[in-house]
Parts: sequence; C-alpha cells; structure tokens
Amino acid sequence: MNTLHALPEAFAAGTTVKYTRSFSDYPASDGWTAKLHLAGASVLTVEGDPDGASFEFTLTATATADLKPGNHQWREIVEKAGEKFIAASGMVRVEPDVEAATAGSLQGWEEAQLAVVEAALAGRLTTDMESYQIAGRAIVKIPASELLKLRNQLRAAVNAQSRPGRMGPTVVVEFTGGGFS
Repeated sequence: MNTLHALPEAFAAGTTVKYTRSFSDYPASDGWTAKLHLAGASVLTVEGDPDGASFEFTLTATATADLKPGNHQWREIVEKAGEKFIAASGMVRVEPDVEAATAGSLQGWEEAQLAVVEAALAGRLTTDMESYQIAGRAIVKIPASELLKLRNQLRAAVNAQSRPGRMGPTVVVEFTGGGFS
C-alpha cells in the first residue's frame, strides 16, 4: 500500500482513508495540533495524530460510511496556544458506497427514464392507441415518434456516461492495401 501524503481527490464512502501530512511551519513536534474538516452534503471532522513532526490522519470506514456522495470542501486546521491557521484546503469527491447500495439507488436518471420510455414503447405494440375518449374524458399519449426520439436521446446519454471522455461508439476501420491507379 502506498503512503499518501495528502487527502486524495476522491474516495468511496464506507472505506478507510489514511494519509500523513507535514507542515514545515506547523510541526507536530512543536506542539501544534491538526484537524481535518470535511463539509458538503454531510460533514466530518478527524483529528490528526502526531507522528514526529508530521500528522497522521485516519478516516475510518465507519466514519466515512455516513458521508453523502458529492463534492465536499476540506480544510486542515492547525492550532497552538490560541492561534489557529488554515494549513491547507481543497475539494474532495465522495463517491457512493456501492457495498451499501440498494437496487436502482445508483442508477442514473437517464438510465431509469430509458427503461420507462422503452416500457411505454413496448406497451404501444399491443394497444397501439395514442389517444382515446371515454364519457367526455380524453387521454392523449405522447406520440410514438416522440418516444422514439426521446429513447435515442436517453440511449446516447447513457452510452456517454458509461464511456466518459469518449464520443460515440468505437468504429474500427481496416485498410487492405490495394491503393489507387
């Protein structure tokens, strides 16, 4: 396991995060104390344990389990003899705890809606009615052409989310030589 020297850019809720931090202006060996504060959709404070001149921060799996996914601001605050300084700060992304997830809880909005649109289209195959009226009450459904367009948009969004940083499907092209005359 690599020793971290700072809070990582991202970690999953419900996991342990350990890192050692040194501040040349605020050494633990000089009596400074340090705390890590996380604040976003949830909050967490962890005290740094002195280790020579450094501080060792341990965010336990139990402590991170309560963190809600999303971006959190963090600050490492040092204190000594009534003085308090921000030694470092930044942003960290807390990712969902997949182990504690329930069915569908980590499914994206587009993916959930795609299933709804596809079910509506499948239902149209058996009823094939876009509008009807009974006893003066009219029901008008979304036209099938609109549902097909929406389905294609949702499929594209789901595909893009499953392949971050890449555009569209992979296309393989093969050149066989031949050349031009």
